Amino acid sequence: MKETHGLTVSTLNIAQMKAECGLEMECDRSGGKQQPKCPPEKREAILDAFRHFGMIEDDSSEG
Repeated sequence: MKETHGLTVSTLNIAQMKAECGLEMECDRSGGKQQPKCPPEKREAILDAFRHFGMIEDDSSEG
């Protein structure tokens, strides 16, 4: 992330995006606490990484 997008993302942000994409997660450690949302610029970078590693489909191939 740092090299490609110049961003540092937390494991919380990655977990939030995995949940949003319906990807398998090991466990929920939030204990039901409200967590801050993933910022839009980090959201796109994480989704880009998921696409790169084949974890989600590339949206641009549709159409």
